[in-house]
Amino acid sequence: KQRQQIKKCAQIRTTETKTTLMATTSTASPDQARDQAHVGNPQDETTLLAKSFAENSPFCIVVLSRSDSNGSSFQVEHVNSTFEKLISPRYKINEALKGQSIFKVLTTTDKGHDDLVSAVEEANSSADGADQSRVRARSIEILTLADADNGFPIKKHFDWVITRSREDNKVLLWGDPCHTKDVEQRAQDAELVDFFDNAPIALHWLSGEGIVLWANKREMEVLGYTPEEYIGQPIMNFCPDEEDLVLEIFKQLGSGNTIKDVPVRFRTKDGRIVPLLIDSNVKYDEYGKFAHTRCFIRDDTGRKIHEAKARLLLEETKRSLKMLDNFMSRSLHHVRTPIHILQSSVDLMQENFVTMKRLAAKEKVSSDLQQAIEENETLLENAGEHIRKSVEMIDDITDLAKLDQQQELKLTKELVELRTLGQDVFGLVDIPDDVEAALEFQGGGSTHLNTDKRYLAKILRHLLDHCVNDTDSKHNFYDQSNRHVTLIIGHLPAGNVCTFKVVVAVGEDVTTQDIVKLVNQEDASNNKTAGDGAMITPSDLPHIFQKYTQELLPDEITDWEAADTLRKKIEAGINSQRLDSLHIGLSLSYHLVNALGGDLRYLNLPNCKCFSFGIPHSKSELQVERFLVRPKNKKRTAGGAQFVPAPYIQPQERTKSEIVTQGVKAMDPPTVLVVEDVPMCAKLLLRHLNQLNCSTKWAKNGQEAVDFIKNDPSSVFDIILMDIRMPVMDGIEATRIIKHELHCTTPIVALTGEGGDDIKDQCHKIGFDGFRTKPLKRDMLMSVLHEHARYTLPSSDQASNRQTQ
Repeated sequence: KQRQQIKKCAQIRTTETKTTLMATTSTASPDQARDQAHVGNPQDETTLLAKSFAENSPFCIVVLSRSDSNGSSFQVEHVNSTFEKLISPRYKINEALKGQSIFKVLTTTDKGHDDLVSAVEEANSSADGADQSRVRARSIEILTLADADNGFPIKKHFDWVITRSREDNKVLLWGDPCHTKDVEQRAQDAELVDFFDNAPIALHWLSGEGIVLWANKREMEVLGYTPEEYIGQPIMNFCPDEEDLVLEIFKQLGSGNTIKDVPVRFRTKDGRIVPLLIDSNVKYDEYGKFAHTRCFIRDDTGRKIHEAKARLLLEETKRSLKMLDNFMSRSLHHVRTPIHILQSSVDLMQENFVTMKRLAAKEKVSSDLQQAIEENETLLENAGEHIRKSVEMIDDITDLAKLDQQQELKLTKELVELRTLGQDVFGLVDIPDDVEAALEFQGGGSTHLNTDKRYLAKILRHLLDHCVNDTDSKHNFYDQSNRHVTLIIGHLPAGNVCTFKVVVAVGEDVTTQDIVKLVNQEDASNNKTAGDGAMITPSDLPHIFQKYTQELLPDEITDWEAADTLRKKIEAGINSQRLDSLHIGLSLSYHLVNALGGDLRYLNLPNCKCFSFGIPHSKSELQVERFLVRPKNKKRTAGGAQFVPAPYIQPQERTKSEIVTQGVKAMDPPTVLVVEDVPMCAKLLLRHLNQLNCSTKWAKNGQEAVDFIKNDPSSVFDIILMDIRMPVMDGIEATRIIKHELHCTTPIVALTGEGGDDIKDQCHKIGFDGFRTKPLKRDMLMSVLHEHARYTLPSSDQASNRQTQ
């Protein structure tokens, strides 16, 4: 049918052409005269008519010629007027054709590109005269950039017929637009096209290679170029000295990010450099490929550029602090196990020195040897104190990282005796010699508090440590003498709230009673604004609760100098030579108080500072009392404040009923399977167990533990101490197999350096009978053995163990 239609059109054209040529006067142009010369020659007339038909054909025609000897690549030789009307004028794609094939320029999807290339290759490789020389490629999506409607890019689908010329080996592409609802859709899009093309803000599209696909009239007005000079050109041609920035913009856009207010300098046609702000994101096609950018550009003042730089600097500062958080968290995760090994080793060596001192006294060794033992014991005690602080720091950073990630802390509530809590907290703080420390109880409140003891003690320890040890160079507060620090535990009658106040005051004229009175007044009113001398609410979080540097990071900043100054302060704080603090204690305390249901407040006056918070309590009464933890200038012993140690609690003895029902085995030491991949940790734990008269066996990973139980069911273990993170098979999987596949009822206690709520919940769900964190000290190990193996040391060993502890 197509051949018949072409033949019929050629006959009509021949008749029309002859009539036209006969009527042409002698004023005809040279081209017309040349065409007239061919009239009368049937072959020339046919050639002329064929060219005329091709140029005015309703099909989009592209003539390709081979650009190499093997015919594997092509270059565009000619496109007809219909192609330029329906798809794109030649000048708009000339620049793109220099670096890539016509197929890549025409198609918008990888699938369409592959289908069209495959059809051309099939037509090109077919034998002369074969039917396969005419190949179809249907529904190929084309991004049209025609002059109609100002060249706004429109995607259309075309059916293509690819043929090969037998005479000159040219490849011809015949494109027919798919007309299904095309006219109606064009009418619907006309208003939207007009909206974008005549918008008061400059708009343009860029391809993934940075070629300008389209720009509206406003952008042409701003830059002064014509569409022929701008569209189809690399955007880099119009951004002098901005190559790195443009590449970074494409990097951000290619990562799926949206950029906003990014300053870029453009060169106009008359050579001026104009500063512009770019907002852009990416349009992806249905296959998730980069289709084009959607860029809005605005001419702005230097102030706007200043603001953009300030915002970028602030975001970079926040990202840097987040990277610091992640680095510290990941690094300390690897440090945790060696620190635990050191702590266990020091504990064991201290026990050995106690035994050595007892033997030295009994054997009456020389005074030099006794002095050497005492000196080494002191060194171990100091080393143990530093290791303890390192472990606390690791735990603090881990807890703060969870809170920053919006993880909910799992509270383990218990009945806490407040007097003992206060004494124990002071024992964990190094109090300077020139500071008087006191613990005060106000009447009317509860003697006990049902809360998480670990977190409450951590809060009070950090608040006290800040008040007695932190150096505040901005106010020159801690350089003054006559300082006294008081931990005050009281209550508020309204609402039955147990209150905690940590007060540091300077001078003889300022008393803690005056400060407490002022704080209570502020608590009652609770309507002051944030700042010095005012109570701080969570919505006005002050600098002092910021981690690392105590510098407040605002949500928004528009002054670049202010952003730069803030970043320099943060860098100076992080690079500070104060190696004994990371400035995370107060930030952690603030979040922990919120987790316990309280609100940490801060009062700052010229001669005093006070931290206060409250936790709900029961209605039982508190005794009113006050006593000094350590008077000022009294010589301090190693380890901070000293208290009378708590009495030794003797493990519960076996009942007569247990002895009768279980026989002699009730008095036998248990057999313990230790599953631990770190040899040093295993050796320390095995040594502790051997000192407690236990029989032991060591498995280096979970698979070995499973094999022990599977291959030798007769080897009955009374308890299994299972590490969690191990190679080959971890403790979680090993416990699952032992409990659910081998149906072993032996108690399994998780023993790990991780203390997070998520790992605890995982262990509980899988079937662990207990959970303990490393390092497991001797008294805690005895508690585990008694709880899960019902083992109690014989009387003689109890006395020896009590003396060791």
